[in-house]
Amino acid sequence: MPSPRVPRPYLPLARYYQSGCTSGNIRRTVIGRFVLLAGLLLVAACGDNESNSSPSPSGESIVAESSATVPSITSAPATPVPPSTASPVSSAAISPSTTVATTIEPPPFDPVIDTAYAAVFGKQYADVIEVESFASDVSASLGEITWDTGWQSTPPEPRCTSSESYRTLWWGDLRLTFEIAPDEQTILAAWSLGDPSVSPLAPLGPLPPPIERTSGLTTTEGIGIGTSLDDLTAALGQTQHYVSDGRVDIPGALVTTFLLDPDEHVTAIGSGRTECHGI
Repeated sequence: MPSPRVPRPYLPLARYYQSGCTSGNIRRTVIGRFVLLAGLLLVAACGDNESNSSPSPSGESIVAESSATVPSITSAPATPVPPSTASPVSSAAISPSTTVATTIEPPPFDPVIDTAYAAVFGKQYADVIEVESFASDVSASLGEITWDTGWQSTPPEPRCTSSESYRTLWWGDLRLTFEIAPDEQTILAAWSLGDPSVSPLAPLGPLPPPIERTSGLTTTEGIGIGTSLDDLTAALGQTQHYVSDGRVDIPGALVTTFLLDPDEHVTAIGSGRTECHGI
């Protein structure tokens, strides 16, 4: 029976043993290699830090410290705002739209008849009048009053007003009749130039004695006593007017009327009430 074969030691290990290495030597060698590896890793890490740091003016790397101290900021205390003293605006006081009523005023005082407003000396039917002051202004243009009825009781027929008294003043052929209204204000009830029947719905009173004096008043278009119908219509131009039965009427809120004689010449101009329903 052959003898058992003894295995031959691994040559490098055998050599290592032959060189006198012991287990202690092996441990020191392994530890040394770990130290070397750790050193290499540390060098690599330092290289990365150097590549990420910003160069300083002197060429040295500056690494920001995470523990840098940030100065604290102290905010000033807020100033209290006083409550508003403005009054609240009511929504009812704000209107989405406002309609402004426009009133057409007659022209200023002027010694002329304005047919657009049915006015004489700037006054229309129903305007409130301070008689003495207004009469003084008219006299400054036409001379002294030629006839004054004084205040008279309003006649019962035709009774077109609730006024209890009236007064008519004349300056030649210009007549102005005033009434005291129920509210105690004095109003212009009618005016006429020439024949006073042109505005008949106001009391007239006793007629003045015949005189030769005339006022010489004309309209803003130059129409006066004696103007022919042809000249009258030409002067009115595009102004709306109606010709019928010996008269010419200019319609409007108040009407200006011209009376014509058989030869179709103006005998009167006037304005006043246009209706009488009785009281």
